[in-house]
Amino acid sequence: RIKSVNNLKTINQALQVYASDNDGKLPPADMLCDVVVRELGPRFLVSPQDPEALAKFERGEKVSSYALNADLAGKNLFEINDFNTVLVFECNLGWNGTGGLDDLRKNVPPDQWNISLIDGASYQTNPNDIQRRQIKWKPAER
Repeated sequence: RIKSVNNLKTINQALQVYASDNDGKLPPADMLCDVVVRELGPRFLVSPQDPEALAKFERGEKVSSYALNADLAGKNLFEINDFNTVLVFECNLGWNGTGGLDDLRKNVPPDQWNISLIDGASYQTNPNDIQRRQIKWKPAER
């Protein structure tokens, strides 16, 4: 899980660089993996906790264990007012996948949630921790 959290942190940094190079805008919903591959290579898109993705990666297929928060796709990162908002999270929603909390709940056991926030904080979490920390999925904009 620690390696997966490190992957999330690295993906978050690549998105920060992308936003800086694109007038603050995050990639559109259909470009997360394309951006990450261009910046980091494909290995960072595969979680060690996702054996199905690892097998596909070894066969040379495009695969991602991570998704972009759909509510942030294409938004200006520098106009989001709450740094406690999820930017990327571990959930295999396919290449260039986007989604939200409902997808996480549906596809990942609650004791295996990994998220990365707009401010770069990346960690293991669970439903109670998300509520306690007041982590958001919908951005508060200025």
